[in-house]
Amino acid sequence: MKHTAPTPFRVVAHRTLPNLEITEFQQPPEHRIQPHTHNTAILTVVLNGSFQEVVDRKKYHCEPGTLLVKPAGAVHSHRYSSHGAHCLLIEISDQSIEEARIYDRRKLKPAVVSLQREIGISDQCSESIISELVQSIFHETAIQHSDSLRKCPGWLKRAKDYIHDCNVAGVRLTQIAHFAGVHPTHLCEIFPRYFGCTIGEYARRLRLEKAFREITESSRPLIDIALAAGFYDQSHFHRLFKRFTGLTPMQARRCAKTLRA
Repeated sequence: MKHTAPTPFRVVAHRTLPNLEITEFQQPPEHRIQPHTHNTAILTVVLNGSFQEVVDRKKYHCEPGTLLVKPAGAVHSHRYSSHGAHCLLIEISDQSIEEARIYDRRKLKPAVVSLQREIGISDQCSESIISELVQSIFHETAIQHSDSLRKCPGWLKRAKDYIHDCNVAGVRLTQIAHFAGVHPTHLCEIFPRYFGCTIGEYARRLRLEKAFREITESSRPLIDIALAAGFYDQSHFHRLFKRFTGLTPMQARRCAKTLRA
């Protein structure tokens, strides 16, 4: 599994298995990592220290006791605290994650402690033990996620899915509300409570994420990518893209080429 953003972290332990890579690492104090992506789903377990991670413009404060999960291809950046951070990074290529979420690691502590110990052991049993421990961590996150979804109204989940399906083509508030079966005003009031942003901001974030992937993974002309993502004013697209990633579209493409070289 290949990182698309090299970092100066100190590797404490590392283990590679089929469809799975685990790294225990330490990041230095005050270190920053610019917006980038990974081609696998990522689980970051915070052991000590803390950092702020921005995933698709949403901020997550990660400290001991938390586990951050994010999907493959999610645009994210890091800002480490004055104490740095000591973490476990789990990269999984055969798991699908819809969106970034933060979980309570305390319920996962036994599995995390065992995993941290097991990656330093090389015997006939360690590979299967590591796989089982990672699966148990995923199972617990699924339980926590299921609990949170039960609190989210079904009509709101339908509205979110509709935004994902219609995002590039553009979507109107009245259409979303009609599909979800609620009044537009009620939808506007409730949506930010669960997703931390307005419907318009959520849809724009999806379009910018799509544009970022196209820019960094292809040689397609920037103007074509912007139009395909629903941005018809190029200067407006450039401003939004830089606000979203911290880079201009051309800078993002150059960085991606440098990292692939």
